[in-house]
Amino acid sequence: PDLRFPMTRATGILERILETLNTKVVEMESLRGLEGGASATYFSAYTKIFPESLKFKIRNRLPPEDPVNAMLSLCYTLFHYEIVREIEVLGLDPTIGFYHQFEYGRESLACDLVELYRTDVDRFVWYLFRERTFTDRDFANEDERPGCYLKKDSRKKFYPVYEEWAKGMRPQLVNEVRKLATRIMDGQDIIP
Repeated sequence: PDLRFPMTRATGILERILETLNTKVVEMESLRGLEGGASATYFSAYTKIFPESLKFKIRNRLPPEDPVNAMLSLCYTLFHYEIVREIEVLGLDPTIGFYHQFEYGRESLACDLVELYRTDVDRFVWYLFRERTFTDRDFANEDERPGCYLKKDSRKKFYPVYEEWAKGMRPQLVNEVRKLATRIMDGQDIIP
């Protein structure tokens, strides 16, 4: 019950953003602005579902400053490379995206596609902490390098758990990459 207000507020803002996207033609820069606003709104609510002991107040990275951000960054990175692999298997160039602009060394197409699965990753991370598979004791903070990271023994525990989750996600992402490749090869709009 104590989360009702922040969740209801965030839901209302996200619904207004979706309404804008569904009723207006939006230029790319405006779309990026809406996406940024939606992301900030989403994370303002998402942070509330974690216990205070994890110190998760805002989404940050490079380096992550708390256990939840560390886990999100790790999972997003691993899932990103799952998508890169599928893109390359189908013979597409992962560096040429349609929302993320070309930037040297970045797989922009994979960045575009990972957006479809962010909430799945977020749900997985929430589950890991809710079930206490990982706690703040599994993380090192500012020990050997700046930021917060999984300890070595905790990484041994993490990878099998991640693999089990990723097995269920792979068929979806394979299907999504194949649908995209088919649309490109058939000369259709990339975004239906």
